[in-house]
Amino acid sequence: MAIKRLYKEFLDFTNNPPPGCCSADLVNDDFFTWECRITGPDKSPYAGGVFVVLIRFPWDYPFKPPRVNFTTQIYHLNINGNSGSPCTKHLWSNWSPRLTVSEILLSISAVLNSTNSDCRLNGEAARLYIEDRKKYHDTAAEWTRKYAMSLYTWECKITGPDKSSYAGGVFVVLIRFPRDYPFKPPTVNFTTKIFHLNINGNSGSPCTCCTTLLSNLSNWSPTQRVSGILLSISSVLNSTNSDCQLNEEAAMLYTKDRMKYYATAAEWTRKYAM
Repeated sequence: MAIKRLYKEFLDFTNNPPPGCCSADLVNDDFFTWECRITGPDKSPYAGGVFVVLIRFPWDYPFKPPRVNFTTQIYHLNINGNSGSPCTKHLWSNWSPRLTVSEILLSISAVLNSTNSDCRLNGEAARLYIEDRKKYHDTAAEWTRKYAMSLYTWECKITGPDKSSYAGGVFVVLIRFPRDYPFKPPTVNFTTKIFHLNINGNSGSPCTCCTTLLSNLSNWSPTQRVSGILLSISSVLNSTNSDCQLNEEAAMLYTKDRMKYYATAAEWTRKYAM
């Protein structure tokens, strides 16, 4: 039962990753060991960082919960500095076989956006949090820059095109390069919330049919440059492709009420990108 459940959840996650979760890979093609990536929440010391989380599932999953560990070093009073285990006792104590991997990762991701003084797993961080809150946040941000950002992870900013619903907005795009770049293309995700029928509302990934540079390996060339990739991504904001609908709500509104679609996109731009 476990392997069937995990196979289905992996497909669901790949097709529709939860907000704040970039990707998931199987370690050594083993469905019982996942390596997931969580993006740091905006306006937090972890913003711009990509944190790797290892999830190990027991053989009797989903009747017993998995083990979760951050493998990226992170400074947080609710995350063990040695093992990378986050405080999840509220989740495990209420464990149910109905809970999914996506819900687990949302719970883990939420840890980065808050602190719980009743569940201190990093003594040094907990002490600094009490004594000097600003220094705590500065240290967390420093660790994020040091351990969760690298030459293989770029945080880029794209401005919304003039005379569009995105005009005046600045949209953050996360580009993750594979180790064998430039022979394989990077993955791209908007981390700024954006209302567009060709951009996944949860993962922020743009439609690769629209971004021809990234559409598939046969179109990719090692001669492509990052500037070309960004131009391709930016062009998505200036057009729509009804054959590549990644945001159902936006696609439906675009079909039924074009003016309301543009008004909603402009509202989201003011709310999240300005």
